[in-house]
Amino acid sequence: MDHAETRTMESMAEMADRMSKELRSEMHNAEVQLNNWVAEREQRLADVQSDYAQTMEARAAEVVELRNADKDTTARRAHCAAVVKKQEEQLQEEVKRLEELRETEREEMPAKLEVLGAEHQRIAKNLEAKQGEMLTRRHVKEEELSVLGKGVLLYRRLGLEFEGGDTGDDGSMKCLRLVFRQISRQEPERPFVIAVFIDDNGRYVVPECFPALPTEDLNRMLEDVNESNDFAKFVSRVRRGFVSMAEAGL
Repeated sequence: MDHAETRTMESMAEMADRMSKELRSEMHNAEVQLNNWVAEREQRLADVQSDYAQTMEARAAEVVELRNADKDTTARRAHCAAVVKKQEEQLQEEVKRLEELRETEREEMPAKLEVLGAEHQRIAKNLEAKQGEMLTRRHVKEEELSVLGKGVLLYRRLGLEFEGGDTGDDGSMKCLRLVFRQISRQEPERPFVIAVFIDDNGRYVVPECFPALPTEDLNRMLEDVNESNDFAKFVSRVRRGFVSMAEAGL
């Protein structure tokens, strides 16, 4: 496994760990929100109870005043009783609503946890699938490298070397330079060179060829490789062209 793939596998493991932490964080946040909500309701209940106590004190004071004043005592007592009763009913209603909400949260929490668990399983399966895909790609790449290595050895035995280079007026175009040797029987080390690059239209272009192959032959070779994309065949035909030139003493 090369360095880039190792980094990728580590990134996948880090992503899985991060997702697991995010799920735990979401569950923790949900619990915190529930506790905050319950605390808020309990505080509201305490406020209502406090208001009730204050109201009772105020009503008690009113009763004292009513007794002292002895005016409309019955009506005022009835009014106070009605107010107290209403507040008691409100308090009971708040308590009831709080209990109902608590029960609702208790009932919904397992479902929420189940959803989070299902999401965690989905992410885990996706991660497993991606890891399998990575292994498959690595296997394919290893096979490709093996085939490429065999091809390089074959080209070397044929006296062919590949060099990177630049072309164009400003040297901005990257090209591949093919250096053939073992072409001339009289001069086995004499280099026969052809450079190739791919233009913006995705077509092979030859900016350099030394010694120069016949223009008509080279154009046919380029036309064929641009149609078939068989670069190995193109290399073979170029070599045969150089061999013919060497045999002709060119």
